Amino acid sequence: MGLPGIGSYPMPDRTALPRSHGSWRIDPMRAALLVHDMQNHFVGAFPTGRSPVVELVDNVATLRELAGTLGMPVVFSAEPAGQAPGPALGRTQRHGLHHGRAAARPDPAQGAE
Repeated sequence: MGLPGIGSYPMPDRTALPRSHGSWRIDPMRAALLVHDMQNHFVGAFPTGRSPVVELVDNVATLRELAGTLGMPVVFSAEPAGQAPGPALGRTQRHGLHHGRAAARPDPAQGAE
């Protein structure tokens, strides 16, 4: 069962982000890119070919390319696709799903098995 439809809306741009108060920078040798829930189950709730999906897919592709260039691992996570719409699972329910969920796995585009 899919999620209820979500109407199109403009993807926020950089000006919508809060100013960073930290002086640290990401060290690509000690970091990984996590792509969380980028799957049809969630993205399919939005109108195809419209904002924010178009920008979201482009942004993820850009980040994957940059991570690959920097030698950073890319990890994907996914929730079970057959979830019914409704309240989010509680901690106890999530704990029970932990071992049954699709495990995070390396980006196949980077040649990992």
